[in-house]
Amino acid sequence: MKGLVRRTFVAATGVAIGVLAFTTNAAPIDKSVGDVAITARIETIYLMNGDLNPFKINTTTTDGVVTLTGVVRDQVDKDLAGRLAKTVKGVKDVQNELTVQRDVADVKENADWRQDVDDAALNARIRRQLAYNAGTKSAMLDIDVNGSTVIVGGEVDSAQKKKDIERVIDETSGVGRVESTIVVVEKKNDADAVVTTDGDSKVAQSAENAVEALSDEWIEKMVESRIMWNENLALTQVDVEVDNGVCKLSGNLPTQSQKDLAESIAQTTDGVKSVDSTISVAARG
Repeated sequence: MKGLVRRTFVAATGVAIGVLAFTTNAAPIDKSVGDVAITARIETIYLMNGDLNPFKINTTTTDGVVTLTGVVRDQVDKDLAGRLAKTVKGVKDVQNELTVQRDVADVKENADWRQDVDDAALNARIRRQLAYNAGTKSAMLDIDVNGSTVIVGGEVDSAQKKKDIERVIDETSGVGRVESTIVVVEKKNDADAVVTTDGDSKVAQSAENAVEALSDEWIEKMVESRIMWNENLALTQVDVEVDNGVCKLSGNLPTQSQKDLAESIAQTTDGVKSVDSTISVAARG
């Protein structure tokens, strides 16, 4: 992972695509880690809620007691924030200290940001589907997502490949309409390169590598999101990196059962070919 900001973005994207928590009978972790997980879950719920501005709400958790500070537009938003916090597992009590401020910025900036996240997630999902389809994984494509509308362009070497690409995109969950400007061109000397309109050649392997890299990033986000939303783990203790389908885990966890859980989550995530774990278990005092 590349930093806390990226981890927060990853967690939000995981929720946006409906990632479910991975359950286990692993031993519970210490309170401080549990508090971090509770705070992260509450902040993610606020981020995905269309009626609240999460950038104006501060959340802290101590021994399961959640304290909310910051500003909201009205009493309705204040009550909503409190109720949502109480729905998170592990919360013992909520101290709602939010202040009502009529002129606080509305939620449009949050809604716009959330739409950008959803668009990016759908774009990655489409590229992943294309990457794992034998007939489409080597295509050089420009893909733009706006809500449920997908605009795809580029050049392919056969009409069949064009149809396959449009079909795969159309069948991807979340896609409502496909606008295609894909052009069919002839192969040059039956090689792996295709001729573009400006006369330059592009190697098909380069396209495959680019799509594969996006696919790795998507898998990495999926693993991070599942760890984030597991009540027995904390993303801050596990680093995740995916390279060519190989999921590399590192970090330090309090117990062997948590280490086994993190590895199991990674192994059972769609797209992971194998798991290379160097997670260490904290020595008992």
